[in-house]
Amino acid sequence: MGLALRPTLIRARAADDVVHTTSEHEKDLEASLKPPGRNRPGMAEIAFDSGSSQYCLISHEALPDQLLERIVQPEWGLRSPNLILSIMGGAGNMNLPPEKFDIDGFSQGLVEAATRTSAWVITGGTASGVMDIVGKAMQRHDKQRQVPCLGITPYGALTCKWRDLVNSVYDSGCPAGTKVDAAAAKPAEGAAPEMDKNIPLAALQDNHSHFIICDNGDVGSKAFGTEIQFRTKFEEFVTRGASACGLQTRVPRVMILVNGGKISLISLVQAIKTGCPLVVCQGTGRIADVICRILEEPCPEDTDSEAEEEKESMTEEEQFKKTLDQALQEFMPKDTLTPEDVANFQLIVQSEMVEIYTINDRFEDVVLRAVLGNVTSATKSTQKVGVWQQLSLAVQWGCAGYYDRLGQRLVLERGGSERGPEAAIRLIFKELVGFGSREARTPITLVRSVRENAGVLVTWLLQHYLKQMDQFEVNAETLPPEKEGKPCIHWSRLGFQESWKSLEGLLLWSIEKEAPSSVLETIWSYMEDPVHAALVAASACRDTAEREHFYTSYQDGLAKKELDDAADRFERLACLVLEDLALSGKGVDYLFRESARWQGRTCFKIAHELGCKTFVSATFYRLAVDLYWMTPVPFQINKKQLDAQFLRWWPFLSLAWNFKAAGFPLWEFLSIPSIQAWTHGVARGCFVGLYSYAVFYRLLTFGGVSFVEAVLFLWGLGLGMVEIKQLESSGFQAYIHDFWNFLDALHITVLLGCLVLGVLLSDKNEEMNEVEHLLEVTHAMNLLPCWIRVLQILQLSEYFGTLLMTIFGMAKDAVKFFILVVIFCFGFSCAITPILFTQSGERDEQGLTWAFWTIVGNLDEKAVNKLDTLTPVTRLIANILVYTLALVCNVLLVNLLIAVMNSTYEQNQAVSQTSWAFFRVEAVLEFDHESILPPPLNLLEPFINPPSNSDKDQAPLGRRRSEQRMHAEMSVTRRDLKDAQQRAFRAINLEEDMGESASLRAELAELRIRNQELAQRNRDLEGLAASYLLERVAPPAEIQIPVPASPNAGLRRNRRLATMTSAGMTVAAASGIRTIALTWKPLSDGLLLLTWPSGFRTVQISKLAEDARSELDARLARKQRKLEMQFSFTTLRGGRGRLRRLPGPEAYPACDRLMQASQASFGLSRDPVCDRKLVQVMVRQYWPGQGLKLHVDSKLMFEEPVLAVVLHAGGPLDGLVLQHMEKPELKVPVSESLGLAMCFQGPARYQWGHQVPPVSERRVSITWRWFKQSYLDSFDRS
Repeated sequence: MGLALRPTLIRARAADDVVHTTSEHEKDLEASLKPPGRNRPGMAEIAFDSGSSQYCLISHEALPDQLLERIVQPEWGLRSPNLILSIMGGAGNMNLPPEKFDIDGFSQGLVEAATRTSAWVITGGTASGVMDIVGKAMQRHDKQRQVPCLGITPYGALTCKWRDLVNSVYDSGCPAGTKVDAAAAKPAEGAAPEMDKNIPLAALQDNHSHFIICDNGDVGSKAFGTEIQFRTKFEEFVTRGASACGLQTRVPRVMILVNGGKISLISLVQAIKTGCPLVVCQGTGRIADVICRILEEPCPEDTDSEAEEEKESMTEEEQFKKTLDQALQEFMPKDTLTPEDVANFQLIVQSEMVEIYTINDRFEDVVLRAVLGNVTSATKSTQKVGVWQQLSLAVQWGCAGYYDRLGQRLVLERGGSERGPEAAIRLIFKELVGFGSREARTPITLVRSVRENAGVLVTWLLQHYLKQMDQFEVNAETLPPEKEGKPCIHWSRLGFQESWKSLEGLLLWSIEKEAPSSVLETIWSYMEDPVHAALVAASACRDTAEREHFYTSYQDGLAKKELDDAADRFERLACLVLEDLALSGKGVDYLFRESARWQGRTCFKIAHELGCKTFVSATFYRLAVDLYWMTPVPFQINKKQLDAQFLRWWPFLSLAWNFKAAGFPLWEFLSIPSIQAWTHGVARGCFVGLYSYAVFYRLLTFGGVSFVEAVLFLWGLGLGMVEIKQLESSGFQAYIHDFWNFLDALHITVLLGCLVLGVLLSDKNEEMNEVEHLLEVTHAMNLLPCWIRVLQILQLSEYFGTLLMTIFGMAKDAVKFFILVVIFCFGFSCAITPILFTQSGERDEQGLTWAFWTIVGNLDEKAVNKLDTLTPVTRLIANILVYTLALVCNVLLVNLLIAVMNSTYEQNQAVSQTSWAFFRVEAVLEFDHESILPPPLNLLEPFINPPSNSDKDQAPLGRRRSEQRMHAEMSVTRRDLKDAQQRAFRAINLEEDMGESASLRAELAELRIRNQELAQRNRDLEGLAASYLLERVAPPAEIQIPVPASPNAGLRRNRRLATMTSAGMTVAAASGIRTIALTWKPLSDGLLLLTWPSGFRTVQISKLAEDARSELDARLARKQRKLEMQFSFTTLRGGRGRLRRLPGPEAYPACDRLMQASQASFGLSRDPVCDRKLVQVMVRQYWPGQGLKLHVDSKLMFEEPVLAVVLHAGGPLDGLVLQHMEKPELKVPVSESLGLAMCFQGPARYQWGHQVPPVSERRVSITWRWFKQSYLDSFDRS
């Protein structure tokens, strides 16, 4: 038959029909994989309408390891998965009613779970049943085919056309690497489906990414199920293929059942035996619903005494068979089970490895529960799957409730209390905090989600293993870099280190891995020197942004902005902490405190070295600079400071005849930075004046050595000594990047060189020769950097400093503007010059620079005169070009320059305080390395012995002790830093929220108006409902209802229903307690009035209920019926039960507070029965049409008090109804409202049942009760 083949070579393979030499190992692989009757395995690509898929045809007895080694990994390029989702179920046309099974929710949840965990999805691969549902889910939610979806299909079960198409790779004329067209296998339009023994044969589903087609030689309906054995072996082998940190671990596998027949039953049993948990989809029919019916949850309150007595009279096996028969009659009436099938059902039910997915669940959550299981118990599933895989999945899904237990188990597994914490820290940071850094194809949303969730896990590590984290060493062995030979931490602004120890290394490593701010700030909050660390973190964020994202792509721009924002936030946190300490008078002390963790540096020095301008411009830092400015060098915080009055002209000059007024010895006085600024500034001015005088009057070009030359030479040596000291202290790279240092090095080198050459090469003739002229020109040019260097003295003034920064900013703009000028002017010059000047000599004489003068409005006269000599057409073209040049240069470019410089000036004015403060600090700190005496007097310093301060240091003992005591009181403690950090976090969060406050206030006002309208509507509805009920049923004549004296005295309007109280039935309204004491029921003789049953009490707790409702609304899925805490209890129809541990109420803080307040209101807070460890909490959500049948909570399982709170009341007539179990005609409806707390004790607990009739609007309630310890003990023993 004619096949539509498209011979497209997709890989370079050797032709299989050609004899070629292969290794013995390759021959063994060929023999293992080749299907019956073929000489090799078949591989090709199928072109579907929706895309292309890879497939291979192999033997059903192929070894999985050889398939992976030969085809899956090298040919298909698939990486080992983190999770295997194996889909089993019905292959026929299934009827899935939408009210029982949400296909869209299942499809979206399946793809979401596979995407978030880098999973493989494995199905049967055919275009029918559940395989078709999965394929369409991939098409709808994974259009980029990021999730590998493998179909393992029996060859013989395919239709004839599909078998021919798959087998076409063996045709002699078909080259290797063929792409075959799936259109050739489509049945003819209107043709009946191909059948075999009334069973339709299969076709491949077009949305699977890969197909593994197994052939055992059978063809037709008997081939169905022949692939099960290979599929089981393949999945089991893949689960053993992962490793983490050198330790071989298993990949978790979950089998998902949708519908299903007897073939699926066999697969389920094989999965259970290999430790694979099951997820059974309820509402899909057949075997899935049979299993769900056996395991469904008639909660203890749904059982009655007759059912309990019947169970007790039957054995466990009889109960199971009875339940199984009932389920089979309902869901599989045409099927007959063999004893082996019954045993398989019993094995599945009793395995405790089954999770049920209902229409109310999120599929991702159910899969996660199946993988994680009960992490506190050692079930089969948890023994098979590694703890690290479980923890990784919990982080990827953001299930923080599992972190503690899984983290403790991970530590124990990796070496116990000694080596386990270090291994866990290394694994968590490498794989989770740095998630996605090694794989560029990982979706950015998944990377961010995993890293954000990892922040909670890092917090857990810090809380439990802070000491081990502080001793953790970050190097190439513990956290290896992405590329060999590269450092694990690139940041080196304070000096390069190959190894970083303690939290500092983890913080820097996390920053360079671009971890989210939540992780970084968590680590920072536990560091000993938070201000130092925050400044370093800000610098590292900016360094990473410049190093990793210097490209101009949009993604790099976003990443760079995030890092810059994180840097600004860290710097702001450092400012807030210092400001907080400054309020207590300890800010300056901490600012100058050295940190052993940061190489003995102070915050004062680090902020300047790292360029943290915001921190440097803060008020506390500027005050510290003023302190530094007035204190002798070397700086100490307890040294005496110079009085600021001596910085004025007259007081400073008065020191010439009254030096003792300064209060300092001469040498200390001269070492004060402010005095050094005066002396060095005056010396600099004198030097520039003398140098200019010598150049102007030609004193440096005569032969011999004059006095001026000698003085300037010594002055140059003194200036050079200053620069050498700065070079030694800061290093060459930092030194040369400073503009002022560059000018100093330039003019000092030129000065000394020219002076030496002038002495050697000049003569005494008055006429200047060429050498002397050249030296004089060089000296004259050297005066320019000398005069510019004087500007640094003015930088200490705020006014002149901001002007200088504006000038420098405008100079940068002028350089950039000059580039535009060059392009335009040279372009027009090159275009106009050949037109105006025809001779090459004229062109050379004219040149190309004449167009530059047009920027100042001066057109070249020679060019203008040439216009009249041209022909009319040429003259027209030349005129257009000349006037366009004048317009562009003289109008557009000049105005552009003015606008740019104006913008630069405004920008500098906006940041003038910040920038000037930083440059001022830089100028002040230079005096640490300056000589005390100005040049050239500094040449004498090595020969001058400064007076000793030993006499001064011998202060009276009492005074020194007083100073030490005062210093101890003002020192910063760890508690001070922690408190300051917490307040800084609160302050910065408040600052960030202020930007949204205006919109939030407007939204709040709108919501209040809407709330008032709804409240008025509710009141109107309540009145209508009450009037209707009172008009429909009148009270009997013998009941005398007194008429109230005032309109509201005796009539009490409830939120949901208007009621009346008589004299004998009062309402306890004090202390917020609201009890409805009057209800009615129509009987033959009128209205029966009933009070509450004995033991039933109510309390109104509205505010806490609102908080709990908000908390649960954020966690409840749209169709989720139930949410449990602490325990999840399931009773089985066969009498067995399952008890699973869940996160307790502490994981829901608002609900926990509501429960404690309710227990206290009912006087149960001290009741020994109410043990927190035994509480079982259930949140129920009812949608219109849903309810809860009549029941009494089991007496054998639970203690007496049962409590409930209404979190979202239903419609006006919805709510709980109490009914007497022996007198069912006695019913008491409860009028519900938000925060109505109910307590059942005594008769209300045992003699009265309760139910919720189908509601008309959404209703949410929370119920909790306490297990009996005796029951749990018997449960554990069973």
